[in-house]
Amino acid sequence: MLPCKPANNVDWPIPGSIHLADPLFHRPGEVEVLLGIELFFQLLEPGKITLSTDGTLPTLQNTKLGWVVAGRYNEANNSYGSHTPTCLLASTEDTLSQQLRKFWEFEEYLPASNHLTEEEQLCEKHFSDHTIRDESGKFVVRLPFLRDPTQLGESKQIAAKRLRYLEKKLDRNQQLKDEYHAFIREYIDLGHMSLVSDTKTDSKSVYLPHHCVLKTTSSTTKC
Repeated sequence: MLPCKPANNVDWPIPGSIHLADPLFHRPGEVEVLLGIELFFQLLEPGKITLSTDGTLPTLQNTKLGWVVAGRYNEANNSYGSHTPTCLLASTEDTLSQQLRKFWEFEEYLPASNHLTEEEQLCEKHFSDHTIRDESGKFVVRLPFLRDPTQLGESKQIAAKRLRYLEKKLDRNQQLKDEYHAFIREYIDLGHMSLVSDTKTDSKSVYLPHHCVLKTTSSTTKC
């Protein structure tokens, strides 16, 4: 509990215009948080008020949290309590043996488990069979499918229908159309996609409908 006993601050010349970080600093209360020294000096602000010239009253210091009160306080009728020092101690109840055991548990090396599920085994086999490294040094991995992609059905018809809907939407907004086309051209320039013809596709080809996403709060591009 800090302070260890109530302080009579009625006659303290604290300016009424300042904002105290703890208006009830003079009443004993539990410590809620301890701030390390790495934060202490970052909280300090210009401003310091000495409440007395003889050291019988504490000092006010301005911080980002408000003005804080710290220092010695001499009571008029009892000089013993004002000179009682206060020490804060953070400790642990763990014994040395418990701390040492925890240390070795944290540092213990545990070999990886070889008990992989069938799905995990298929994933590892797919990675080892289809991972290559291109001329630029990038790793290329084929998209994995848990099931045969032909189960997706006639994805080309669905994508074409979605594309026609998107074209009608873009025709009504020229600015959005220009931004969307620029986005697609950037994908092509970066090599993320390339144009194919129907003659190059086969029965395993899957078409994914694409559409633009609008973010009206964006200051640069809304598409």
